[in-house]
Amino acid sequence: MIFTIGSIYFLIEGFWRGFQNWPSLVAEVSLWMLLIGGLSGVINGKINKSDFIRSNFNAFFQSLLFCLIVTSIEFVSGNIFSFFNIKIWGYLHLKYDWLAQISGGHISFTFMLFWFLLAPLGYWLYDTITYRFFGVGNTYKLSEPYIQLFQFWRKPNIQGWLI
Repeated sequence: MIFTIGSIYFLIEGFWRGFQNWPSLVAEVSLWMLLIGGLSGVINGKINKSDFIRSNFNAFFQSLLFCLIVTSIEFVSGNIFSFFNIKIWGYLHLKYDWLAQISGGHISFTFMLFWFLLAPLGYWLYDTITYRFFGVGNTYKLSEPYIQLFQFWRKPNIQGWLI
């Protein structure tokens, strides 16, 4: 599961970085990102599957929790890699991102927003993989969690996404 989700994250990261370096499409992506992305996805998927989270938090707050967990993993792993002089990522080039500047470039407010918007995709991906390969849970359209993301006044549903 970690490898599957990590591979998808790794591809997204590679395409994003390649797109930023257009037209050469050369991207610096570390294999460590595969492990960190997969770990983040599995942790968030497991948390999202808990009845407590689904019954007490709507899609907006689930996505907020997702972005806080991913950012925390980025911060901790970034500091660990820095300790061993391994440069994985750095957000110091984001000149006006105050969080990047005070964290030594390990986390970024801009990317926290990005993780928030990717959260429904992450939950959908985790739910779809666990349903298709392990027969656990249910499946739904990818658009459903995104619709609910901005309907934060709605009450949560124990089965997950409301629609």
